[in-house]
Amino acid sequence: MRRNSPVKLTTNEKDEQIRRVALYRALQSGIVGSRLTYGNTTTFGGLRDVYTALGYPGLDGIKFSDYYHRYRRQDIAGKVIEKPVEASWRRLPIVRGTDGKSDAYKEAWEELEKRLGIYNILIRADKVSGIGQYGVLLLGFNDQAENLGQPAESASELLYLQPFTEANAPIKQYVTDPKDPRFGLPLTYGLRIANTPGTASTLETTVHYSRVIHIADNLLESNVLGLPRLERIYNRLLNMELIVGGSAEMFWQGAFPGMAFTAAEDTTIQPQDAAALEEEIQKYVHNLERYMKLQGLDVKSLAPAVADPTQHGELQLKMISIATGIPKRILEGSERGELSSSQDTEAWDDQCDGRRKTFVEPCILRPVLDKLNAFGILKVPAGGYEIEWPDLSAPSDKDKAETGLIRSEGLSKYLSSPDAQLSMPLEQYLLEIMELAEDKVERIMTALKTYIPPMAADDGQGDDDLDIKTTEE
Repeated sequence: MRRNSPVKLTTNEKDEQIRRVALYRALQSGIVGSRLTYGNTTTFGGLRDVYTALGYPGLDGIKFSDYYHRYRRQDIAGKVIEKPVEASWRRLPIVRGTDGKSDAYKEAWEELEKRLGIYNILIRADKVSGIGQYGVLLLGFNDQAENLGQPAESASELLYLQPFTEANAPIKQYVTDPKDPRFGLPLTYGLRIANTPGTASTLETTVHYSRVIHIADNLLESNVLGLPRLERIYNRLLNMELIVGGSAEMFWQGAFPGMAFTAAEDTTIQPQDAAALEEEIQKYVHNLERYMKLQGLDVKSLAPAVADPTQHGELQLKMISIATGIPKRILEGSERGELSSSQDTEAWDDQCDGRRKTFVEPCILRPVLDKLNAFGILKVPAGGYEIEWPDLSAPSDKDKAETGLIRSEGLSKYLSSPDAQLSMPLEQYLLEIMELAEDKVERIMTALKTYIPPMAADDGQGDDDLDIKTTEE
């Protein structure tokens, strides 16, 4: 069998082949590295990394400071953090004992809460815990320990409460004994406390876990580190920055259209003429002079390309709403005054009610009450205590007033129409149309018979069939 002779390459061709192989290996190395760092965000068999192409950071590339600064500076990010918290705590819970002597425990808790503003601090702790992977709430006791790094065993008074973000409460030690019930949980924290108000100086101190409440939302495998509330929508937040910022820049550039200066064929621009031309342009742009002294030049206005960013922004808001579970109208703050938003409000109230019972109560409020009981500051009655959350969907005083006005107007129209009263008796109208409870309808009918005088007949005699007492009687 005859074999084909190898193709001989020139020196330049060999160098080019070596360069291509090196470039391919470098590309593959970069893709593998991005997979390890960002996760599998590649397409086309690994030839394109979507996150890199779109300018998104990988999960390992997002730090707490990124979440914190975005929460402080970006409108949508702030709403995503605060809306669930504000809705969950909109109506404060009622804490009482369950042994028949609930008043004493309830009054003691309300007095302590009022003195320290506990609910306000718990709301702050709820917010800071969702910015990063966790937050902590420091409880200041008047115990006899020499420093905060020692366990808190007993105390007679709660002096203060202070929430800390993940950045200011790093975990220093974990419980490493597999036989310990707290295995894998924090043992000590390194709290960074502001030392001098108005300065950047801080005081870092070791704090034992018995003095803090560890608050972590969106837990999965870990019992300590949750998912930041902004992590899932971080890419969408970056997109919103581009859309809103690009829209503002587009308006800025379009408000003052560009100009093209074209010299005639027989025109020669000398250096001094160019300097004079530059000066004329600067005066026109910055000094608000509405004329330019030009010679031998034609000026053409360049029409700016302006696009409406509304649809692009709406798409990003829709994706953020889907990811967070916050209805879009509520995220925008326009849930009031729109008929189609009632379903959104009801669904949002149900979601926040579930959040109160699955996160706020067991992870924030009960740990505080249990720790106060353990240290003897607020003893729980023998029968225990209960937490009652007011109904989020219950109508407010304003809603009740508006509903009462509508019902009064409807009833007035009904009573002024004899045909309506003939076709549907008043009692049936109140039950079926007004949807009032039977006991309310009964009280209304009794009041009508008691206070409304009977209609006089043509002969001047009252209607014997109506058993109605007049006010004179």
